Amino acid sequence: MRTAATLLLIIMAGSLGAAQAPAQAQAEYSPLGYYDLVLHEQAYPGVVGSAEVRAAQAQRFWAFRGLAYRSSPDPLAPVWSSLGPETVLQTTTSGLANSVSGRVSTLAISPLCKREGLCRLWVGTAGGGVWRTDDALNTLDPKWQWIGRGLGTNSIGALGLDPNDRSGNTIFVGTGETNQPNNSAAGTGLYRSTDGGDRWVRVNTMVIDPVLSPVPIDFTATRGISTVVIEPGNSQTIYVATATAMYGMTAVRGGQSQITGSLQPRPGLYKTDNGGTTWSLVWVPPLAPILPVNPHLGVGVSDTMTGVRHVKLDLRNAKIVYASAWNNGIFRSAPSLEAGDASFKQVYAIVSLQRFQDLAMFDLTVKDGRTRIYVYNGTQATAPQGLYRLDNAEVAASALVSGAVNTSAWVGLSSSNTSQPGSTSQGICSSQCFYDLVVAVPEGQPDTVILGGVQLPTFGEATIRSTNAGVSFSAHGRDAQNPRVNSHVDVRSVVFHPEDPDIAFVGSDGGVVRTDGLFVDISSRCASLFPTAPQCATVLARVPSRLIFMNRGLQTMQFYNVSIDPRDPLKRLIGGLQDNGTIWHDGIAEPRVWRPFFASGDGTSASGFHPTRPEVGFASFQSNRYFTNFRNGDQNFWVRTDVPIVNSGERATITASTGRQFITFDQVNPDTQFTAFQHVWRTQTNGGGQAFLEANCRTTGAVAGATCGDWRPLGVPYPFAAQSTPDSSSRKPGDLTSDFYSTDRVGGLIVAAERTPADAGTLWAATSFGRLFVSKNADDASANVTFTRIDTPALPNRFVTRIVVDRANPNVAFVSYTGFNAITPSTPGHVFRVVYDPATGGATFTSSDFDLGDLPVNTLAYDDVRGDLYAGTDFGPLVLKAGTSRWVLAGRGFPEVVIVDLEISPAHGVLVAATHGMGIFALNLR
Repeated sequence: MRTAATLLLIIMAGSLGAAQAPAQAQAEYSPLGYYDLVLHEQAYPGVVGSAEVRAAQAQRFWAFRGLAYRSSPDPLAPVWSSLGPETVLQTTTSGLANSVSGRVSTLAISPLCKREGLCRLWVGTAGGGVWRTDDALNTLDPKWQWIGRGLGTNSIGALGLDPNDRSGNTIFVGTGETNQPNNSAAGTGLYRSTDGGDRWVRVNTMVIDPVLSPVPIDFTATRGISTVVIEPGNSQTIYVATATAMYGMTAVRGGQSQITGSLQPRPGLYKTDNGGTTWSLVWVPPLAPILPVNPHLGVGVSDTMTGVRHVKLDLRNAKIVYASAWNNGIFRSAPSLEAGDASFKQVYAIVSLQRFQDLAMFDLTVKDGRTRIYVYNGTQATAPQGLYRLDNAEVAASALVSGAVNTSAWVGLSSSNTSQPGSTSQGICSSQCFYDLVVAVPEGQPDTVILGGVQLPTFGEATIRSTNAGVSFSAHGRDAQNPRVNSHVDVRSVVFHPEDPDIAFVGSDGGVVRTDGLFVDISSRCASLFPTAPQCATVLARVPSRLIFMNRGLQTMQFYNVSIDPRDPLKRLIGGLQDNGTIWHDGIAEPRVWRPFFASGDGTSASGFHPTRPEVGFASFQSNRYFTNFRNGDQNFWVRTDVPIVNSGERATITASTGRQFITFDQVNPDTQFTAFQHVWRTQTNGGGQAFLEANCRTTGAVAGATCGDWRPLGVPYPFAAQSTPDSSSRKPGDLTSDFYSTDRVGGLIVAAERTPADAGTLWAATSFGRLFVSKNADDASANVTFTRIDTPALPNRFVTRIVVDRANPNVAFVSYTGFNAITPSTPGHVFRVVYDPATGGATFTSSDFDLGDLPVNTLAYDDVRGDLYAGTDFGPLVLKAGTSRWVLAGRGFPEVVIVDLEISPAHGVLVAATHGMGIFALNLR
């Protein structure tokens, strides 16, 4: 639990490098901009980053904190319990790794870590805060502890140990992830701990930047921190690298490409010589990115990062500083090599620089008494991606780069020619080097280097290892077991055991994995594994004997939703994840151990259990991709059902880069499901006939040209008229976002469609721009279904986030809104009770806000047995108990974390909450 003075803000993150489904033409349907969606929702109808939106955003936590303060502590209130996932285990048919957790952004290891005995490892995560284990070599359970109390955020960018503290207990945390613009959350500053992370103190980060202002500003405000480095021999000298981030306390995109209405600190490298009392800005990367026009991203959205990504001090002279920045190559401050000039000069120029998504990552070592540098040339194009080595960096910068071109001092080690050993390091990032790229050299082993990225072409390795100074590489992301165990792609951080550098710890979008320190030659298996691949014998010559997954107890999964089995809500659950597919607890595995459910793509919000057939399940990914499984999650029998939706061309995104898909189940007609885009779509056969789908539409081996799925739009003839488009007048009936239903609040998408078991025909629906509809014949022939619009000008013109229909009365529902009353002051409100009158076609709306304040509501759940209404917010769960007019904290023991979904089983007396960064929790309501 947190104190009243602290804040834990967890940011949802989209994904790169997800497992691929069959290739589709709709490349724009991507979850990469999930937080663009959140920003858009909370700001609408205001402008993201505007002064009024920022002011409202800054107050929302205090609205929540005020409610928590006013809530009388109830020692008898039920306590939330964790449902995990502590880990996700691989099944024989799954494409996921042995076990996974949420995205790791940084690692740090204690210099006192022992080969036999205690070994302390810290992990900074994108959405789950900072964790620590003192038993990092435990092969079963590292016994992770969350130590993020007091940081004010769970978005972590950097960890930095003070090398001058021989106890290994002084550690810095730079908050704000800096991996990629669409899903990196701005932080709350720089923190120091002198007891290994048990207690944190914020370090002053005020700076005077005369270019911006004569008065001090906080250089970490709205930014992320990518690196924290403390000078050996002098704890007072600290370097902090900052970069643009996406989202934070002020709802500002880190000043990335928005006019924010206030001063934004420049992303760059900052330095203090007095432990943080004062700071100076010592380097600003000179080149800004060149952003190509992208019609699939919204206004103000940037495709790349700016700022400093990585900083290292020379191992032979700590006054020499190397720094890499996006789209800028590597620069160095080296007064001893530049006749006293301490300015930053370029020492490595990115080859084939496009100034869009380019990044050079590096590490330093010492060979034969000289500083050696390994650099990976990270470009959006794959062809120039490769490793370079400099064997003597102790020369002037002019000897290394001339006219923005590298000199011959740099040795190119990679090759596109597969007959050459250098091909084993070429093109490791796909198009994501700006996002997934690590170069790491263990101390004292200058000829050993590990590269981490997405995956090596042909061999699929996420990490590779060289012991001959980068001339050739062997597999490091899959081990020698049979079958081989593989680690997750999207590598972010690598650290080495100080007593045994052959043990490497790797952090990725799938959590943490380590090697066991032994290596095996399995080149004899080339004929069976890669029978036609050149260099196979090289790649498999020195493979880790065993990869050990360290994710048990590291509860940092970033969920987008949760679904509960109505028959057994605490044992059978499904949830969609950032970059880790859709997972479930199948009711068989031990508690808090989840398994892959649908391993392709990013797990999203349209998943769940059939109401009466426990063997039938549903999953989705990438905005409008829908799938059904009739065989209790058997990975070989997932079938695609979305062809009618995809081929319709309907808008599938709210912002230009992400959607908000959902699936609604009909408990009266249990084979019927609903989803929506411009129209509400319905299937009455679970997506289509099982026999046909399994014969023609499996996710692997589908029959070309098969019409997979029988989803139909409601309220309009189908098939659509020949040559018509989504905006054609012939399609406007049933298009609840169109001017067919009046000219106000036009556009957006349908974001909710909810049924009730109270009858067979009532369906409530809402659009992202605040329209609200009721249909009383949703079970009729699809073209005959009609909708009545019931919202009024007095209701908020803001995003609807949830509709909950009364199980006993189909004409009564609760509706929640995100956004801020401050943006729509004449139409305030976040929660309404709505009563529809079928006789008049109108409705009455009663606010249930009471003392809620200006707090966006992400989701609702209604306990119709007791009459209690639950709300999920960015900071935790609230409840409005029946007959009261005060919102209070729901239950005890819930962390302050964003809730993305609430699901309730009144019959079982259970409420389940999904978070984006700390997994799933449950509350016993009885």
